[in-house]
Amino acid sequence: MIKKPTWIAGTLVGAAITVLALSGVKLSIAEMWPAYFLVLLYMLRGLTNPKDLKDIYCGGVVGILWSYCVVLFISMLTPIIGSFSALGIVCFFSIFLLIVLNDVQPMLFNNYAFIYYLVAALYPEQKSVQWILTLLVGGTAFALMVIGGLAVLLKQRR
Repeated sequence: MIKKPTWIAGTLVGAAITVLALSGVKLSIAEMWPAYFLVLLYMLRGLTNPKDLKDIYCGGVVGILWSYCVVLFISMLTPIIGSFSALGIVCFFSIFLLIVLNDVQPMLFNNYAFIYYLVAALYPEQKSVQWILTLLVGGTAFALMVIGGLAVLLKQRR
């Protein structure tokens, strides 16, 4: 039997993702992936602790900016050492630093930063500002709809 809280969570998450998707279409924002990733990552955490959002937001911003910097460094080094060497050197050191800096500042250099970095790096054209705004605005809209809705609807139930 499906429990009532599960129905409520499913309805809220489904509605929130639909609102994000339709808003993206209406606003001509083709790449809504940063907001969707916040949804996905938060759901994988079990929709349990709103404090997890801070780590996802911070990691997401760092990962997107990290990707921009990697592309920039590769383009700066390519004329000097060639594209193959530039890609290899920058790729290795960027991933190495992203992982080891977790010991220094885990709120910024976390698994979420790594995930956002890897996805952003797939795009030849870096749209860092747009992606960060999409993460912050779309992610906040999602958080308000889902977390706020869960708080109100499940609290009324008790």
